[in-house]
Amino acid sequence: MTRGADPMKPALVHDVGLELHALGGPWAQRLRAAQQAGFVQVTLRLDDVIPQGGAEVCAAQLRSHGLRGNALLAPLDFEGAPPSAQRYRLDNAKDTLTLCRALGSSTLIVPASPYAAQVEPEAVRRDLRRLALLAVPLRLRIAYAASPSCADELQVWERVCDAEMPNLGLALNLANWLRVGQPVEDLEMLDPDWLYWVGVADLLPADGAEAASVWPGYGAHTPTLAAALSALHALGYRGHYSLGSDDPCTRLLAPATCAQRAMQAAQWLGNDVLKRSVPLPRHLRLRRPA
Repeated sequence: MTRGADPMKPALVHDVGLELHALGGPWAQRLRAAQQAGFVQVTLRLDDVIPQGGAEVCAAQLRSHGLRGNALLAPLDFEGAPPSAQRYRLDNAKDTLTLCRALGSSTLIVPASPYAAQVEPEAVRRDLRRLALLAVPLRLRIAYAASPSCADELQVWERVCDAEMPNLGLALNLANWLRVGQPVEDLEMLDPDWLYWVGVADLLPADGAEAASVWPGYGAHTPTLAAALSALHALGYRGHYSLGSDDPCTRLLAPATCAQRAMQAAQWLGNDVLKRSVPLPRHLRLRRPA
């Protein structure tokens, strides 16, 4: 007789990842919390990886917990760098790309450089193309992201379009989209084939300061966030989502508690927003396989 699924084990989520830096506590506890909550992929930051002893150690730890890194976030400040800093930035970019490959991640998320606002668009285009070319031999994708120096997601998207590289796309952070008050309708300007990473988070009410992001469904903009996700789905986006939070209070909680709240957000995304039917245990998917 075939043994049925263990009801005490979580359903695995294959299409929604967890931003691991959103959890507090030691690295091993965060990995265990993500695994026990039912996640199989995580988004990493460079400052997650370096203290653990490098990419090989991190990759082994991820595998031992049944996890994989879907993307690595690394601020390179590459495009538009002055001539005096270009060699240093270039070496950093090469080392980071190699590290990303060693982790087993296919996507490197690169926030827009503050230098880019100080140079001509042609210089930004040239450097983004150069970065994308460096990633080709490693079979990596570059996901260009908004940053404090360039918070406008559509401006970042324009730079991606201007560079015209087959492995250069957009990292779309919906919390940032909400924070700057971008209309949901403007998402129609994006091409879903060039969306390499979509971060999903809600926002707390702003009290004169920049609003902190929290797990989807826990903030003040849940209806707008749901509308944005539905708009992306209608646009044809069928890629992965990554759940995050940068609220300092979240990191003070036990990693297991945070991971469980993230899983509730994943279920909200799949069941309430994308209207997926409930699948068999341990086979939760938010999109159909290609």
